[in-house]
Amino acid sequence: MRADVAQAGGEGTGPGASLSFSTGPQEMVFLTGARDRLLVVGPEAISVHSLPPYEGWESLEGRLFENLNRLADVLPPETKFSETSVRYINQVEIAESEVDLGKYMTISFQLPPSFPQQLTGFLDRVEVVYPDAPAKLAFTWASTQSTDTHSRFILDLDLTASPDQALNFVEARAALNDLKAKETEAFEGLIRDRLREQFGEID
Repeated sequence: MRADVAQAGGEGTGPGASLSFSTGPQEMVFLTGARDRLLVVGPEAISVHSLPPYEGWESLEGRLFENLNRLADVLPPETKFSETSVRYINQVEIAESEVDLGKYMTISFQLPPSFPQQLTGFLDRVEVVYPDAPAKLAFTWASTQSTDTHSRFILDLDLTASPDQALNFVEARAALNDLKAKETEAFEGLIRDRLREQFGEID
């Protein structure tokens, strides 16, 4: 079970739906006409995905469990979930050719004095576990293709819970919402007000 989103402001959905098949393990992909909302059903996982414009957590989470209810007739009667996960991939664009990341984020890294100090690109990843829950957070941030006038980078938060015992539908939904709460806390702890303006969180 998984809920993925590529973060962006605004709302919207596309009309209609289509179905495609891929080789390898059998997997069905349902997508809207605008191709920005996906449902993926595989032999071992069910997931929903959202591309910009982001539809909001309530819609995303509701879409996952609405489709699970629709699939109830074809799933084994005692279906349980061994893992739940939530992933947010945020693309940030700043109208500056050179950015002091410390003005936008609460984390940074420092180059050794022996290195040239003009940074042109970076990729950093950390994985941490929560002491009070069977969950982990993988955080990746990296620069991406920029222009002469704009800088772009990615903030990728991927949270996974793997309980000792598999979860039923109700328990899985609670676990998924707990991961979302952890994602929100982690994201808010990463960014400063200047970056919140990029996401329209400050008037």
